Amino acid sequence: SGRENVYINAALMGISRDEVSARFDEIANFADIGEFIEHPVSTYSSGMYVRLAFATAIHCDPDVLIVDEALAVGDIRFQRKCYRRFEELKKAGKTILFVTHAVDLVQSHCSRAVYLRSGEIRADGLPRDTIQAYLEDLFGANEGEVRPSSSRPVEEHDEYPLESMSHKDYVGDNSATQVQAASARKDHIDLLPTRSFYNGSEYRWGDRRADIFDAQIVDEKNQPLSFVRQGQTITLGMSVRLHSPLDRPIFGLTVKTVDGRIVYGVNTRERKTRVQSYLAGETLKVSFRLQCWLIPGDYFVSLGVALDDDGRDNIAVDRRYDAVCLSVVGDVGDFGVAFLNAQIALENMDTVDGH
Repeated sequence: SGRENVYINAALMGISRDEVSARFDEIANFADIGEFIEHPVSTYSSGMYVRLAFATAIHCDPDVLIVDEALAVGDIRFQRKCYRRFEELKKAGKTILFVTHAVDLVQSHCSRAVYLRSGEIRADGLPRDTIQAYLEDLFGANEGEVRPSSSRPVEEHDEYPLESMSHKDYVGDNSATQVQAASARKDHIDLLPTRSFYNGSEYRWGDRRADIFDAQIVDEKNQPLSFVRQGQTITLGMSVRLHSPLDRPIFGLTVKTVDGRIVYGVNTRERKTRVQSYLAGETLKVSFRLQCWLIPGDYFVSLGVALDDDGRDNIAVDRRYDAVCLSVVGDVGDFGVAFLNAQIALENMDTVDGH
């Protein structure tokens, strides 16, 4: 049964039967599989088995906890319990070896990351650097290879405008010297590093049939912004240069916290925005109009161009992760990530109408 399995697994970790009995209720409550704790584990789903094994392991006071993709099971409440327990173990000075392919989880929960490929260490260091090496291997293995793009029909909407642009449209707030350089080498220049909001620690990959060479953050009067006020409506634009023909590319952005949690993401495919086919040599500006209901702080914006591989996966053309630093300012002392503009009211429940 599940109960007996708890005692057996704990014994293998050197925990006595009396110690397990003292902790059993905590283990069972954490696993949260109800009456199935008394049923044979041979009748369990894989998720139930992992929940019980994980609950047993973390209540045995380990010095080193090895978690191999286990947190992919269970509902969001169970996953949240696991991550909360992770934080408790970290604060207690325990070591957690977390095996996963989920780069966002690595960024959020790990202080060091090791990338293994075919049994060899390919990268070892800060999560951001290791993730970059992993993604470059994952998406950049066939760099330069031209793959056929999808001809999947797209419903036509215009929530995020795409427009062809000339050079004068994208020089923005760059200096005269930079503009001259761009004019001379506009097929290759990357203007994004000249922006005040550029994050030099970005990581980038893709087959580069097109490249994102600039970005803009402007207000409703089209004035450049160095920071954004809470609740302000802004337009975040990205400039894209095509080196090969692309059939209905996908344009998108993702907003993340400093520790890598995704706050918001959007792309033209999911919004069913009208996107046509484009020719080599064309230059596009993609604009995302956003209402910035975020708690004051710093956020990172990732920009991307991709192709739909017949619904199987996205082919990365140019992805610039964390390329833009978005600074949000405001006077409200709320906390968290999203600003929900709460209105607080108090009412005395003991008051009886008319008395």
